[in-house]
Amino acid sequence: MRKVFKYEVARRGQEPTVLRLPGSATLSRVDVQDGRFMVWGGVPTGLPADTEFEVFVVGTGDPIPDDVFVLNTFFEGPLVWHACVRILAVPSHLHVGKTHSGVTHGC
Repeated sequence: MRKVFKYEVARRGQEPTVLRLPGSATLSRVDVQDGRFMVWGGVPTGLPADTEFEVFVVGTGDPIPDDVFVLNTFFEGPLVWHACVRILAVPSHLHVGKTHSGVTHGC
């Protein structure tokens, strides 16, 4: 079984947020809720949190490393933000693949 959870994400210019979740978790989007950046994702229950997902936000035109993917673009008033994800640690028993939305996750 999966449940949808949300986690607060650091704002641009702050240290990235590191989420320790099961490898088969899927992050779906980052957006603004009550003035804070939040990420939502489907997280399987009852599995070990064995994978680290680094989530950070950049502005349009900011550089992003080659080893991350852009999860989504979102708006905060006139500002346009881009949520990026890097998978830091994947257990060897998981195969890493891409979903239709480009989100890397364990299969």
